[in-house]
Amino acid sequence: SPPTPSPSTAPALPLLALAFLVTPVPALAVGMEASGSSSSVIPVVAAVLPAFLFVFNTLMFLRVPLSWYPKLSLKKMPWLLVAAPTEPLLRATRKVVPPVGGVDISPIVWFALGSLAGELLVGQQGILKMMG
Repeated sequence: SPPTPSPSTAPALPLLALAFLVTPVPALAVGMEASGSSSSVIPVVAAVLPAFLFVFNTLMFLRVPLSWYPKLSLKKMPWLLVAAPTEPLLRATRKVVPPVGGVDISPIVWFALGSLAGELLVGQQGILKMMG
């Protein structure tokens, strides 16, 4: 049988696939013509992006308290569900943003960036809302 991949060697779960799970299917049809061709990509992106950012920010929010317990094994369930998709991004961030006072702040950095992206792109006065 094939070896079980660890979070460090396994490819990260595609967050976009998780976003499709929580995105209502009718929302994807926004901007589609009767023939099925897309008149614009912006309505589709505006429909999918909020769900993607929700999943991304939720995973990063869950990683904050997990980073407080370095002895916790992230290779075991249920922590693996949070660690596998986020660890590659956080590992790269830790090289640029070192721990402050022994506390890993990389999930906080990504949570803040995800929240900022959500507000700028799909917030009440976001760019995609104004364009669509």
